[in-house]
Amino acid sequence: MISLENGDIDVLINANIGALSKLQSDKVKWETRDASSIDNMKFNCNKGPASDINFRKAVQYGINKEDVNIGVYEGMATIGDIQIAPGFSGRPDAGTYKVVEYDPEKAKQLLAEAGYPDGFEVTLDASNDRYMNDEQIAQAVAGYLEKVGIKVNLNLMPKSNFFTYIKPAENKSMLLQTGWSDASGDGLSLLHDMLRTYNREAGQGTVNRGHCSNPEVDALISQAFTEFDDAKRGELVAEADKIARDDYAYIPLHFEQDTYAIKDTLNYTPRMNKYVLAWEFSYK
Repeated sequence: MISLENGDIDVLINANIGALSKLQSDKVKWETRDASSIDNMKFNCNKGPASDINFRKAVQYGINKEDVNIGVYEGMATIGDIQIAPGFSGRPDAGTYKVVEYDPEKAKQLLAEAGYPDGFEVTLDASNDRYMNDEQIAQAVAGYLEKVGIKVNLNLMPKSNFFTYIKPAENKSMLLQTGWSDASGDGLSLLHDMLRTYNREAGQGTVNRGHCSNPEVDALISQAFTEFDDAKRGELVAEADKIARDDYAYIPLHFEQDTYAIKDTLNYTPRMNKYVLAWEFSYK
């Protein structure tokens, strides 16, 4: 930020939101763009308490995403409703699905139904240098879950270790916080990677780090790959995601906003897919 204000650099990508809000230079403008990347939490649906849907529901209801957005992102993220970003094929129309709202009392009730009326401890695996404010998000999530009786031990690590640790083949995590995006804008590609049953040899579910598996979801994804009609393919994708959401296989936290600080002598419009192409910059 200092280099930018001093004029030593022309563009700063993925600038820190807090630093941008304090930017004093009148020679720099900043642009934000709703991104396609979703910050989410994934469960290993075959391991420990996460194998119980009531536990997964309790975690959903126990996180105040609105307050996390305000406290961590300064209100500049978009609350995650589903994992398919706006503009992607297969995203259902608003109003056709119910967003899980913050309800700590319901979370406590669900924990009791899962057999944990007095709470218990879990480990949350998360990165601390990969996504914007990822460590602060994990800390905030842990704080909210403690309020409903889930003591969270944070296992924070740099991205150089994190992505090896959470690889589906390793199957170490029971609860993890991560993110994903797809530059294609295709919801089918997104779900194939994130929700399809993990099969290393077939190259399926390659980022299904939670190992949740549902044969109905797999069948819909397979059917969508052979459907040539765009509208029908989108309907199949939306149905597959609905089944996963109804099974509480993931928690959508936030869609990040990409931030760019740019010298006011330059013209540039950020892309949704985060690609930065040099020839799209021009001088005023």
